[in-house]
Amino acid sequence: RKSIVLEDICFAYGQEEIFRAIDENEKRKFFKKEKRPYSHLGKALSYLFKKDKKGWTVFVTVDKDKPNKTSNSNIGMIGLDINVNHIALAETDHFGNIIYKKNIPLNLYGKDKNQTLAIIGDATREIVEIAIAKEKPIVLEDLNFEKKKQALKEQKNKYSRMLSSFAYSKIVTFIESRSFKKGIQ
Repeated sequence: RKSIVLEDICFAYGQEEIFRAIDENEKRKFFKKEKRPYSHLGKALSYLFKKDKKGWTVFVTVDKDKPNKTSNSNIGMIGLDINVNHIALAETDHFGNIIYKKNIPLNLYGKDKNQTLAIIGDATREIVEIAIAKEKPIVLEDLNFEKKKQALKEQKNKYSRMLSSFAYSKIVTFIESRSFKKGIQ
């Protein structure tokens, strides 16, 4: 059996989480050997070794720790209505009364992929920053545009083109990802 020891490895993303998981797994082995409780220790790591003409690449995957929750639904919510050219934000108090409203521009029509992602990133960053400042969770509607897109296929108007360039799923993904990282429900 052959083994190779690699030293001074750097990962482009998630290095702290990977090293923390490796340390936890070593502690788990030690505790198990010492017959001490160990079920609270350890984290799964997945490795993918890929060889190409340049050499070997190692991909490591580990689940990130869930951040501490920073939002409280007992004090109200941040509700979002995602539209073709803006996101309507409404903050409610603990009774559900609207206490603050804001339209966040979202002009994606005619933009390339990178411009679209930058605009969505800026808008979702602003939304999550408001949720953090107010310590309130974000509520999104769950929409399915398939039927609407199908009905608009025959139409050749500006609204049809705008809807087809509308990146609803990207917006939702960005909001969910940023919220998770910041502990916002």
